[in-house]
Amino acid sequence: MFRTPVLILCFIYFAFLIGVSAYSSKQAGKSFTAFAIGGGALPVIYVIFTSIAAQFGSGNFIGHGDAGYIKGLSWLPFVIGEQFALAIFAFLFATFHKYNYNTLSEFCDRRITRDNVTRAIIGVLIALPCLAWVGGQAMGLGFLFNQLTGINSDVIVVLAGAVFIIYGALGGILGIARVDLVQGILIIFLGIFFYINAFDLVNFNLGTLQERIVAINPDMWSFSSVAPVALFSAFITGTFGTLSFQPFWQ
Repeated sequence: MFRTPVLILCFIYFAFLIGVSAYSSKQAGKSFTAFAIGGGALPVIYVIFTSIAAQFGSGNFIGHGDAGYIKGLSWLPFVIGEQFALAIFAFLFATFHKYNYNTLSEFCDRRITRDNVTRAIIGVLIALPCLAWVGGQAMGLGFLFNQLTGINSDVIVVLAGAVFIIYGALGGILGIARVDLVQGILIIFLGIFFYINAFDLVNFNLGTLQERIVAINPDMWSFSSVAPVALFSAFITGTFGTLSFQPFWQ
């Protein structure tokens, strides 16, 4: 077990999150627009790495791997749906950037409903996926924490959830973007390290990977064992799950 080093790294990480957000709080506190969308002028480098960090956080990194281990290729439509949503943002919704909408509910209110009650309902609805997203990241971190230290994962789940909420509330999207610039770079290097080691187990050969998976369960290397409607449902769920996530609108 690596209990002491992991505990030290966790507290350094949490201190870093809160420290960066506290540093960003003055600029984020100038207006709601500054807090919500960085004044509509976040540097492209922040946008890129915030997207990477949001897509490949501990919740997704572990969750997708776990789901793929259980379901095999039939999980791919969900992953493709998530990435397809980013293309929708890039080619469709990016044209709305000039309007400086602060939130998805504001976008719907101005462009579609023009009704405060509906706007409030939309605000509540889009908050729910964000809660699930934060919970997923905290659970993923808790799982890693448990595997490395043997300490109950609930401890770090609660602590991480509280820290995530505090650092988001302090620095707004600017604080999050600054943190994600660092996290995104780390994720890229760790991801490369992970995939090199993972594919080294099958000699970087998809044929070898296929043979090993088929030996365990042939259905895992086939889409035919899953109804087309289930595959389409997974794709749509991944797409709309990402479309509903507020930070991508920001």
